[in-house]
Amino acid sequence: MLPSVVHDELRRYKSFPRIKEFLEQNFKVIIPPNEVMEEIERKKSGLGPGEISVIASVISITREDNEAIVMAIIDDKRGRKSAKALNLEVHGSLWIITQLKKHNRLLTAKATTHFILLH
Repeated sequence: MLPSVVHDELRRYKSFPRIKEFLEQNFKVIIPPNEVMEEIERKKSGLGPGEISVIASVISITREDNEAIVMAIIDDKRGRKSAKALNLEVHGSLWIITQLKKHNRLLTAKATTHFILLH
């Protein structure tokens, strides 16, 4: 899943057309609940909207289904630290690309290209 805030951030990059298909095939765009986003913003000030929306999405999904296995994908150091402080499993974008490659969802050449485009 990809929070709408992050999706909107990615759309602003000039490389977005090159990763649009990849995102559509591998992620469902979701809207994290405002009240959870506000809760995270109060607890973890200084985070950007993308990091807040990812953390809020993970918390919201976990609250709805405590059996769900959910993790945050965050590259920002402060965001990763905040997610870990909230006892969330967190990885970076390189991890998700290697997982997609490992499970034959992405070819090596495309994995390299997508990693470069996301960073």
